[in-house]
Amino acid sequence: MQVGAQLRLLRALGQGGMGSVWLAEHVGLKTQVAVKFLRDIYADHPLAVTRLRREAEAAARIQSPHVVRVFDLGFTDQGVPYIVMEHLEGETLHDLVERRGRLSLDETATLLRQTCAALAKAHEAGIVHRDVKPENIFLVAGESEPFVKVLDFGIAKNTAEEAERLTVTGAIMGTPHFMSPEQMAGGAKVGPHSDLWALGVVAYFCLTGQTPFGGATIAAVAVAIDRGPPPPPSRLVPGLPPAIDAWVLSLLEPDPARRVQSARAVLEALDAAVAAPRDARPAMTEIMPPRDALASGEGFSSLVTTLMPFGTLGATSPRQRSRARTWAVAAAAVMGVSTLAWAGVTRTAAAPAAHLASLTMLGAGPSA
Repeated sequence: MQVGAQLRLLRALGQGGMGSVWLAEHVGLKTQVAVKFLRDIYADHPLAVTRLRREAEAAARIQSPHVVRVFDLGFTDQGVPYIVMEHLEGETLHDLVERRGRLSLDETATLLRQTCAALAKAHEAGIVHRDVKPENIFLVAGESEPFVKVLDFGIAKNTAEEAERLTVTGAIMGTPHFMSPEQMAGGAKVGPHSDLWALGVVAYFCLTGQTPFGGATIAAVAVAIDRGPPPPPSRLVPGLPPAIDAWVLSLLEPDPARRVQSARAVLEALDAAVAAPRDARPAMTEIMPPRDALASGEGFSSLVTTLMPFGTLGATSPRQRSRARTWAVAAAAVMGVSTLAWAGVTRTAAAPAAHLASLTMLGAGPSA
């Protein structure tokens, strides 16, 4: 099947509620690429098309080798929007932790350094990812260590365009186990610090094999955050240095005004924590604030008391979620948006070895 003059579709890699991703040959470049299409029924929906365009523009604007590259944005002859992205082979960070149980400190630091570098470039370009999670951190085999590619800027926020609202006020966008309190509250104060909270959750997940704030429902996750800081990683994995405990928990600061604001500062602090003597105690005496700090945090406390359990989120440990996976990937995602729900991916029988890195649904349709 041909798309335009340059793309020859080879096989479907995956599909979801909002669209599909195909492996294709770029005739002019003589290389394989991933092509993401919106479903026909959403091709005329302005919000869905705008979000697809935003995803492509955000990825293209971020000048980082650790962000998946976007080559083109266009429409088929039938008017279906698509974006052309680089095709990657490897596995997601989620898959790696699911397979291994947890990662060593050195492995975690190596992957987080690269992720931090990508987020720093995004934030400097005025872009907040808003869905940093292990499924959106893709690992390509490198010569000596995995090479990180951050995926899926489909719900990214352009901080330079605050006046343009693509969501209903109060809508919650993201993945709950990795969302900051201000993001869960659906407030306007989502910013780079929100991505850094998610990075702290990712770090905790890598080091311990579980998320710091568990819960079988979305409401339960919110309640877990409101109850106080999680156990330090070293309580679950004895031998982790106190400095690493302090670094991780500092990112899980519930008050966004008191959280670290810069990805580069987080990176420097990570390097210092890794280099600190293993028995050195952190200088800070208060890693997390009193819980009343949340009382003024964009209505998060009231959110905890009113949020309905929209559905179960699944287990928080990769061992509990173990299932067969395959590792070839197209670095692309088909994003739909509602408030706080998502659905999984159905892989096509034609591509049994294809794993779509972050074909993550945020709803059954493109409602605002």
